[in-house]
Amino acid sequence: MSDNKILGIGGRYQVLFLDYTDSKFRTYITDNLLGFSVYVSNTTDRSQGTLCFKDNNFTINTIPPVFTTNCSAHGQYIIYYNERLPGVVYPVGYASKVESDLCEVEVYGCPVTGFYGSNCSIPCPDVNCQYCHIETGYSQCCKPGYQGQRCELAKGKYPKQAFANLRL
Repeated sequence: MSDNKILGIGGRYQVLFLDYTDSKFRTYITDNLLGFSVYVSNTTDRSQGTLCFKDNNFTINTIPPVFTTNCSAHGQYIIYYNERLPGVVYPVGYASKVESDLCEVEVYGCPVTGFYGSNCSIPCPDVNCQYCHIETGYSQCCKPGYQGQRCELAKGKYPKQAFANLRL
């Protein structure tokens, strides 16, 4: 049995914070929530996305009523996923079935690529950067055709120092 909630966020955002709020009184369904995962993807297929969080540590006593995680992934969908597979032994406290009741999911990010900052108004410092970190501006993804830490290299071209120690 699995539970899959897919939330379209209407654009390609960098998801920095994700708040998960349990809308039911937590003592009734806490054991059903244990072991959940959160993905960010450009499709509704979680296997195509980036795993942002996987619960391996919460117990019925430690799972928070409001869950927050940092995830520096970009995508159009937030996927909440949980499962209980037949034949798998789960930790003590896990229910035999899963259930979720997402009340509120908050996603913070910039709707336009190439910008960062609290108002998404500061251009990424690296000209060929497609995505930069929303708080620091550090390059996270280069525009097509570029590579390198600062997206300074055209693909297929390498700096001279890369060949300095090459012996033929």
